Amino acid sequence: MVDTFSAGDRALSVLIVDDERDAADSLAELISLYGYSTRVAYNGFVAVELASEVRPDVVFTDLAMPWMDGFSLGLWIREQVPHAVLVAVTGLTGPEIEVECHEAGFNYLLAKPLDMNAMANVLRQASERRTCSCAWASVG
Repeated sequence: MVDTFSAGDRALSVLIVDDERDAADSLAELISLYGYSTRVAYNGFVAVELASEVRPDVVFTDLAMPWMDGFSLGLWIREQVPHAVLVAVTGLTGPEIEVECHEAGFNYLLAKPLDMNAMANVLRQASERRTCSCAWASVG
């Protein structure tokens, strides 16, 4: 059985941002199986438009994207949609990446390939603490 986590009386809304279309679409499909409302953007600029419109509860974003990277997107999301839980999903590694993610306002850092248990834990925690004070955790 698949658990559905909600934000009050509605399913959490999740925005997935990745310039790798297959990765973004696959993650959106997987998350929607948990009962979440998902939207996909294939670059940071489209993500800004969607985030302005839907005010997502959770944002999963790649960091290394052309035009607007995930760090810049994270800063914008943190400023404009402060309740959103920000999750960096990246193949980039190292302490400097963790510092940059923290400084950009990310709540979580998940390594690629994405561990499904870590993703489910992030979604569960996001639903439990509907309002987020920008706590930092590296998962996976």
